[in-house]
Amino acid sequence: MTKIDYGKIKNRHIFKYDVCIIGAGLAGVIAANEIKEKYPNLKICIVESGNFKLENDHNFLLKETTFTDLPIKKSSRELTIGGASSTWGGLTSHFNKDEVQNWPIDYLVLKDCYKKASEKYAFIHTLNKNDSSSLFEDFDKKPFFAYINPINYKKYIKEEFDLIYNSHVLIINSKKDLIEKIYISNSKSLIKSEIQADHFILASGSLEIIKILKNSLKAKKLFLGEEKKFLGKYFMNHPRFISGELCFNSNQIKIFSESIKGNIFNYFGISLSLEERTKEGLLNPYVRFIPKYEWEDDYLVELSLNLIKRLKILTKGFFLLFKKKVINDLKVVDYQATQIKNNKNISIRSLYYLIIYFFSKIKRNYLKPYKYFVMSYLEMEPSIKNMVNLGEKKDIFGNLNLNIDYSVSPKDKISLIRLHEKLDEYFSKNSDSRFIYDLSLDDEWSLHYDSSHHIGGTVMGSSPKNSFVDKYLRVHSLKNLHLISSSVFPTSGSHNPTYTIAALSIYMVNKIKL
Repeated sequence: MTKIDYGKIKNRHIFKYDVCIIGAGLAGVIAANEIKEKYPNLKICIVESGNFKLENDHNFLLKETTFTDLPIKKSSRELTIGGASSTWGGLTSHFNKDEVQNWPIDYLVLKDCYKKASEKYAFIHTLNKNDSSSLFEDFDKKPFFAYINPINYKKYIKEEFDLIYNSHVLIINSKKDLIEKIYISNSKSLIKSEIQADHFILASGSLEIIKILKNSLKAKKLFLGEEKKFLGKYFMNHPRFISGELCFNSNQIKIFSESIKGNIFNYFGISLSLEERTKEGLLNPYVRFIPKYEWEDDYLVELSLNLIKRLKILTKGFFLLFKKKVINDLKVVDYQATQIKNNKNISIRSLYYLIIYFFSKIKRNYLKPYKYFVMSYLEMEPSIKNMVNLGEKKDIFGNLNLNIDYSVSPKDKISLIRLHEKLDEYFSKNSDSRFIYDLSLDDEWSLHYDSSHHIGGTVMGSSPKNSFVDKYLRVHSLKNLHLISSSVFPTSGSHNPTYTIAALSIYMVNKIKL
């Protein structure tokens, strides 16, 4: 691998490749590997705005957005080699057939790509994970699996690629129906160079893709056809919030909150059955149950945990110094100041809590929680009113930042309310349970949490009359520009998009002809 630190480039360059992939996250890395396997003689580069550290200038400077309703948090996007896999929890799930019925892709083909993503890139294959408990038999049960130590997908970058990092893509330049080149720069040097290639793949995050395309249009360097009107439209996310509480005296519910076996963490989400959703024309939100333990509000337990965290930080720092590594990236957080907010009284009961806490950790959740929070994840219906546009403020390179204007619809809310009503009916039949929630269609919901699942904005479809990219993820009017991102999803489901992005990376390369 030729690693090119563009921040150290002193003069303008012209780079030439067969294939240029923009984004060194999961989608870009998998696409590069698959292309190299299919076309071993091609010269490929991966262009990344950030570098090998999370704390880099571009990751700090280039994530500003504004929003008019639902929030977008900065930490939901990472401009670094490995992309969001540098910070994500690794949670994996898949789309069911009914969730992609409006996609222009055969579900059997997508299933095969899920399988290949698991075999080649270590995704947990959730399509063959089922729940065998007798609980929630009248509901759909969605599997979510993750490794305790999540994978950073920069480990899959091969030696056969050129990696150009610290290089932010400014503009895409097209001529007729072809992309000729892209322009890159660095926030410190501000030297502008170009990369020429026969084929380009945009594989960065949804918002980054939309920003590049919209600024290129504004600069009159990119020219699109009829599909242009769909750029930035149908933006979706998975707003999440605590919608209720549950007290339930059954050990079986553990797999619907959290379960750990070896190096794998999992839970099952609960949603309305397909029959129920189809009959009532509802979307597919889901809930999971977050365990709440008695010791979690105790001062002594929190103080002990914070001391342990501080000790871990000091130990890590010592070993980094011992190995003569810089420790600029070491995050020293005042946990005691930021996390301990409860009553500081220490009693015999506090000592009891501390003992059972450590005992439960040794036994891996041996003790039962005294209640569960109900965490809800909404599915947002595709709406042309939910959109991403250029804002008014400029970034360090003079490109306009984004403004995101999106909100939940009555259908989004009704679907979740109906799920809670159905759960209330279910728990009311059990004298040992108590389910509490308060959701109203007319009330304003506290949707302050961005799930970091930015979906839509360049949706796929059958023609430029209804979409931005075709069924092979190629921009309709451009012969040599493909997109790999959750931005191409026509619908959002209600779960993590990462596994599907990986599957689509494999799918796109299978269909592409270079």
